[in-house]
Amino acid sequence: MSLLRIEETGTDVDAFADALEPLDDTEAMARAMAATAAELVRSTFSASRDPDGVAWRPLARPRVGIGGALLRTGALRDAASDPVGDAVGFVLVVEGPKAVHQTGSRRNLPARPFFPSSFGLPVTWETELDASLRRALAEMLP
Repeated sequence: MSLLRIEETGTDVDAFADALEPLDDTEAMARAMAATAAELVRSTFSASRDPDGVAWRPLARPRVGIGGALLRTGALRDAASDPVGDAVGFVLVVEGPKAVHQTGSRRNLPARPFFPSSFGLPVTWETELDASLRRALAEMLP
């Protein structure tokens, strides 16, 4: 998918278009941001905090040596931090029974969110994602 379309021609215009061509690599930008988002999700598990920094409710029966809530096997953390994407973007998804940990349940299972809410990204996440995009863009330019 091309982000840039120049309909004029000429030596200067062609040279300008050639210089901007690396910026057309949206896949590299999406990959950079997806990798950062995956690390941010992983950090919620290691810190036992939601994306806004609020501590998760502790386990009713703490496990010794496991590393905190939702880390018994690491399967949920690994699934949640595995981005799916293409040249225009990415998404982090958890499906099935594991998804209940994001929102909690009426059966006395507290929410321990690891993805940001649908109301927007926390400032720290926005800052990190922006920085990863800027690094990707800087690497593309001569």
